Amino acid sequence: MRYCGGCNPRYDRVALVHQLAQRLPEHRFTVAEGGKDYAAVLMVCGCLSRCASLTGLTTPRERLIYVCQRDGLEGVEEALRALEAQDRFTTSE
Repeated sequence: MRYCGGCNPRYDRVALVHQLAQRLPEHRFTVAEGGKDYAAVLMVCGCLSRCASLTGLTTPRERLIYVCQRDGLEGVEEALRALEAQDRFTTSE
């Protein structure tokens, strides 16, 4: 995951990630480092500006999942599950 700079925080972004980790214990949430490959990257933003840095990320843009508000948990869960289903389908072919 990557966090925005936090200059315009609209909610507790860290608490949101903790809630998400509790709801999805099968996933590992760590800060995304540049140059490493990740199945997906959660971009945790404080507002709709979506200014979390993409610098150094090699993850394809379609695997970047943005959350910009405290009620975005369901959308993140859906996006992760869709990527999992896509990966299972691709691997089973």
